[in-house]
Amino acid sequence: MPKEKLKLSPNHANTRFAKCSENLVAYYLTQNGWHILARNYRRRSGEIDIIASKNDSPLTLIAFIEVKSRRSPSKLPPQCAVTKRKQSKIIHAALAWISKQGAPQAVYRFDIATITKTRNNVPRIHYFPTAFYPRQEFGW
Repeated sequence: MPKEKLKLSPNHANTRFAKCSENLVAYYLTQNGWHILARNYRRRSGEIDIIASKNDSPLTLIAFIEVKSRRSPSKLPPQCAVTKRKQSKIIHAALAWISKQGAPQAVYRFDIATITKTRNNVPRIHYFPTAFYPRQEFGW
């Protein structure tokens, strides 16, 4: 009796690929001296995929990282999907996280990590430190 292949809905497959992409970025960060503080931090105002810290004496650096991935080539690179509206949601969620943590003394930045597949189906990570900034209204 032949085995029946499990067919995944496109939405489920995309969700699984996105989760694998976040795992790859988290691994990449830890291999480069970062400590993962939180993953998928959600607030009504938005979500942050990864919050990580790196102790660069004398200051601690905290990065709020948005992960974007593409399974197939696209005209626009994945980082272009982080629109001004998405940035605003990430910034509001970051403010909530900072407030909840008691506003730790640190340098904060907003990074983007992208995952694309090469022709050989190998994932490639591109990391964009300080990819965007909060507007002046946030007082940073």
